[in-house]
Amino acid sequence: MAKVLGQSVPLKIMSGIYKSGRLHHAYLFYGEEGIGKFESALNYAKAILCERENGTYCGECESCKTIDKYKHPDVIVAGTDERFRNAEIYFNQYLEYKLPYLFNDFYTACRSILYKVESMIFDSYDNYPANEPKEYMLGQKKETSRYALIEPYYLAVNYTLNEINENNIEYIDSIFRAKSKEAIDIVKNKGGKKKYSIEGNFFDALKKIHYNIIHTVIPLDTVRNIIEMTYRKPRLGKKRIIIIEGIELMDKRAPNIFLRTLEEPSDNNIFILIASDTNKLTQDGMKPLMSRMMELKFFPLSEKTLREVLMKRLKFDEEKTALALQYSYGSVAKSIKYALDKKSNSSDNIREVLLSF
Repeated sequence: MAKVLGQSVPLKIMSGIYKSGRLHHAYLFYGEEGIGKFESALNYAKAILCERENGTYCGECESCKTIDKYKHPDVIVAGTDERFRNAEIYFNQYLEYKLPYLFNDFYTACRSILYKVESMIFDSYDNYPANEPKEYMLGQKKETSRYALIEPYYLAVNYTLNEINENNIEYIDSIFRAKSKEAIDIVKNKGGKKKYSIEGNFFDALKKIHYNIIHTVIPLDTVRNIIEMTYRKPRLGKKRIIIIEGIELMDKRAPNIFLRTLEEPSDNNIFILIASDTNKLTQDGMKPLMSRMMELKFFPLSEKTLREVLMKRLKFDEEKTALALQYSYGSVAKSIKYALDKKSNSSDNIREVLLSF
């Protein structure tokens, strides 16, 4: 269970449990973001499913390689919503093959994003009148709120989806630009003082919506799909490892549905649930889940370990490393975010670096 720096205590415990042959059905890995919890979960899955069965993982067998590529049929990795990525894939496939069902898949993926956005935006308005048009919501919140900032983008995407069909989808960007003007006009008519603008194309807007709201929630249907999967036998006959990153970000209805799965565990399934915001784990809905899991705390990384990660793995120079360490709080993710925030305000830039890491 090596290769994760700075976490000798939880890794030693995990290794001991594995070697004893008495695997738990559910683990909770908790601690700050960006300190090795997710990487440790993947490594544990590799050790359990490694073809060499020698108490650790080789990293070279077919099982280890497919886990690294997120293609192992018995390692399920779930987290925040991926519908934006799906929508873009369907869109590109439709342009290439012109198959009607691909357009429908694209349209459905986009609508599912907006549906989630609507439920979250409208929940933020205490007295939203259901019989009023969606435009009513504009101007009802402080202009600096996260919801207010994405409302124009939401309207522009919504109006675009109302307009496009299989015959005009190739012109989606020009349709989006026209609908963006309508959205801005509505915002202005609500009397807001802030100067709103909508930048980029349709997918830029969809991405902005997705990563501001959708990306922070694990949808209920994702949890239901996982539960349904647990009733089947593993494809390759050993164990099924289910890793859920950001368990505290599940839809608020999900813990009660998920609880029975942990109360009546199957020998075929091992859950590794990961949490970074431990304050949310104390909420009423999460407490019963925690009582069914073995908890393993991951600790903030030392400055020495962080320096090694930043300089050797990410190839930061001395200057950038020193900058990143200022407000790292023992977290690789926070180190990178802080360093990049000082260089650029581009959230896409931050995201790309974190994804590559």
